[in-house]
Amino acid sequence: SRRAAARCGAVGCGGVRRQGQAPPSAHLFRRSSRKHAAAGAGEEKALSERPLCVSHLDHLVLTTSDESACVHFYTAILGMRLESCGWERKAFRFGNQKIFVHVKGRDFAGRPPSDRGADGDVGKSGRDFAGQPQAAVPPQASGTLNLCLIAKQPLDVVIQRLHEAKVSIVQGPVQRAGALGPLRSIYVRDPDSNMIEISEYLLP
Repeated sequence: SRRAAARCGAVGCGGVRRQGQAPPSAHLFRRSSRKHAAAGAGEEKALSERPLCVSHLDHLVLTTSDESACVHFYTAILGMRLESCGWERKAFRFGNQKIFVHVKGRDFAGRPPSDRGADGDVGKSGRDFAGQPQAAVPPQASGTLNLCLIAKQPLDVVIQRLHEAKVSIVQGPVQRAGALGPLRSIYVRDPDSNMIEISEYLLP
């Protein structure tokens, strides 16, 4: 009878699904979902365990409208070493990094517009200045950088040296967050009004 068949279905006899039991398709869906979730978690873990593609900053480019004042600030006051590289182009070396100096109104090879060839790459000197990849909007404006530099000496010594050089401290000392931990920092402006943060790490 129908009532007997219903009772039989409730207990699962004859291969009929028990009452409250999910259909086979639901089991397959759940197994598939768990499989995809496990695969996604494994892929995410694999990505997180891969080493970073970069290790540290090598150099950056600073635009100045007053080259001599810029050189004086970064070498005579901050103690970086002046280097010449390429066509009348200068750089400041400190530690294992460099700051390349781009003079406003010159191209990135360091030439004024009057020395550029018709193709824009070879100047009147005959040297080859093949174009390098540049930002979509070249940094023609000065005073747009915010840099944090770690001091070699105690920050109080740096502050005293800045006072002697008549460099105004905009703010500080204040506590800030650095790449490796908390910092004690002061802020000054270079001749192009870039904001320069000079810091020392706070001991734990």
